[in-house]
Amino acid sequence: MSNTSNMQNNNGLNNNENNIQRVSLPQIARARNFQIPDRLLAVIRETMPIACTRVNQALHSDTQLLDLVELPVWTDEEMAFLVLWIARERRILEMVLTQLEHLLGLRRPS
Repeated sequence: MSNTSNMQNNNGLNNNENNIQRVSLPQIARARNFQIPDRLLAVIRETMPIACTRVNQALHSDTQLLDLVELPVWTDEEMAFLVLWIARERRILEMVLTQLEHLLGLRRPS
């Protein structure tokens, strides 16, 4: 193998960067006062990998995310559960990222 092929893979990234093992992130305990129905939680668990794949494809090909052709139909109660669950997860992720900034010294306490 040549030095060039040792240094870069087909994406132009350093092979050392590409070989970094992903670290399992600890799970964050969720408040028990909000219980989403198991059926909706199953839908979220099935849909999340699809969302991640679509985002990865858009990031790697530098394209826009495409809209779904046929949107699911939810009852008002189901939609409320889903909206609340996503809002809570977004807030938790924001808290985790803020803590990461603090721990890395990127954000000073106000």
